[in-house]
Amino acid sequence: MKARLLSIVLLLVCAPTAVLTFLAGNALRERETTLQYRLQAAAEGAVLAIAERIRTGLEDDLDVVRERMAACAARGGGVREFNVEAERVRKRRATVGDVYLFMNPWGFVRPPVETNAAMELLTDALRRSIAGSPPGEPLWLTSQGQWYGFSALTERRDLYAGILVSQPALRRRLQGAIEAVAGPELVLVARGPG
Repeated sequence: MKARLLSIVLLLVCAPTAVLTFLAGNALRERETTLQYRLQAAAEGAVLAIAERIRTGLEDDLDVVRERMAACAARGGGVREFNVEAERVRKRRATVGDVYLFMNPWGFVRPPVETNAAMELLTDALRRSIAGSPPGEPLWLTSQGQWYGFSALTERRDLYAGILVSQPALRRRLQGAIEAVAGPELVLVARGPG
């Protein structure tokens, strides 16, 4: 009788407990997977939003430089006028480290530079980008650890305005974008050089 009572207790108490424990474990694993997926989707969305903010900010900076340089060229401005306009833009746009004016294929008009290895590398990279890009698209490139953007002033693609992206200002802009997008539910931290 005791053996029978023991088997009934095992059957009625322990077996359902084991089944319920197994089902609860599966439910918790599914819940964890769902939460991880949501967190990953939120993080990906935040990173895309930050990248979009940075991209549009840099494109706005490049558009301002292009418009100012195009207006100066339309007035028939010389190098001095281009330099004055470039300094105005640099003072108003923190991420614009320097303003460039490139005549394809001859070279840089602004800033006035002596030929050196770094400028030759930039000139070669820019010429390759111009040759391989569709008309009307801004050109983004790196050379010697620096980031540059260029945009054609004319449809003939013979005159380009460009910017050197100020990395400290870009870091500040990135930090601001991270803080704006992250919010209270998500903490984002930028890692990498700098």
